[in-house]
Amino acid sequence: MKVHGDKIELVTATACVIGGLYMFYETGFFKASASVSGAPAVFPRLALGLGIGAAILTIIRKLRELRQTSAMAVAPVDIELKALVFLVVLTVVYIVVADMAGFEIPTVIYLYLLIYQRMREYWRPALIALVASIAIYVVFVLLLQIRLPLLFLPEYASELLPWLKGL
Repeated sequence: MKVHGDKIELVTATACVIGGLYMFYETGFFKASASVSGAPAVFPRLALGLGIGAAILTIIRKLRELRQTSAMAVAPVDIELKALVFLVVLTVVYIVVADMAGFEIPTVIYLYLLIYQRMREYWRPALIALVASIAIYVVFVLLLQIRLPLLFLPEYASELLPWLKGL
């Protein structure tokens, strides 16, 4: 399927602005907790604000580019429909399975399948997926203290946390 790249970017950026504004609204209902800043939703709203701002800048940039060049000058982009469907299905399955089976194993498998689809190797995607999953765990669970549906990493975190605080 061939689609103009500019149209893809405009539609994607618009969807990001709309989705980001909705999520920004939803974070207003977060309950106060013992967060790092003392206020609920500070980090999610900061990330959403940056994402919405970047999407708006993308829309502005693309609209300026479209005014300066004719629509025919932009070459169409060939979208692999199988890859897109695979990504959507894999993501939906990951969301459902991660909540039931924990964060650790489904995340490694999800990242592995995403990377393998592009690299077509076995060991490098597996190593990248494992390292990325551990990095996500360290940043979000240990440092930012965000709860994830964990299966077995909390047992190891109690041993790892004193080492991290010593850094």
